[in-house]
Amino acid sequence: MSKFIREKLLFYPAKFNLYEAIFEHLDLSYLKEQLPKTGRRPFPRHGILRALIYKNLKAIKTLSELSFELSTNLGIAYVLGFDKKAPSRHRFEEFLHEVPNKLLQQIRMQQVKTLIKLSVISGKYLSIDSTAVVAWVKQNNPKIFIEGKFNKAKFPKGDPDARLGFMALKKLVKHSKEQQLELFNNKNKYDKQIIWFWGYRNHVIFDSLTELPVFEITKPANIPDCKVTVLAFRELNRNFKFKPKGVLGDAAHDSSYIRKYIRRSLKAKDFIPINPRSTTKDIKFTKHNTRACIAGFEMYP
Repeated sequence: MSKFIREKLLFYPAKFNLYEAIFEHLDLSYLKEQLPKTGRRPFPRHGILRALIYKNLKAIKTLSELSFELSTNLGIAYVLGFDKKAPSRHRFEEFLHEVPNKLLQQIRMQQVKTLIKLSVISGKYLSIDSTAVVAWVKQNNPKIFIEGKFNKAKFPKGDPDARLGFMALKKLVKHSKEQQLELFNNKNKYDKQIIWFWGYRNHVIFDSLTELPVFEITKPANIPDCKVTVLAFRELNRNFKFKPKGVLGDAAHDSSYIRKYIRRSLKAKDFIPINPRSTTKDIKFTKHNTRACIAGFEMYP
């Protein structure tokens, strides 16, 4: 009996049932196994893909930590499809380099179609958001001094496709003991911290009611969110015929072009906060978060 099977029978916690249920309904028919006639038998590609999904579910940061997790947790390794030995970091890297992104997108689209047939995803309300993907280059290492490392004309050699972008983070200002009483009355207690980085931004459209993604695309970090919104929804409509009643987004998607597209093309209502930008403070808004004129009446674009 394999030690993986013995580990599963002896130490099989209930949480493994969750992963079995997840991967049991995962359609991997698009991903074909490689069976060479000579040489050692490779690791199953289905198992490697399940392990990468498990990495995101468990918030494991690196591939080395994933390999260590599977080597020490033999039960979950058996559930993922490895019955003899867990793959090393190099096997995961080889899989990510060889498998095209288009194939992985087909697997994702097939899962979304299945969820639509089961009435899990309705598309009644759609949301769009993006997150920063920091590239693994030395320019992003704060401990290394490089002259002009944030010069947008000098691309990093470690990842030439990465572009310069920024993240706006809210950081709590430290106060002394005498200022703690004034902290609750101070509305500007959070200061924005701008962090520059080389990398990309991952843009995702997801079903607002279930928080399940239905579309994703990765662009260089120098492309703003408002340049991707309309293109993302057009690509989504080619694959799925959603008829949303509302579209949600943050202030980064605030533009007249996006609002007109949502109202006229999607026939939906936009729930996007107004980005004040460099406007004056005397501008008034109604309870519906739309701008009011001098007389106090609601204005329409």
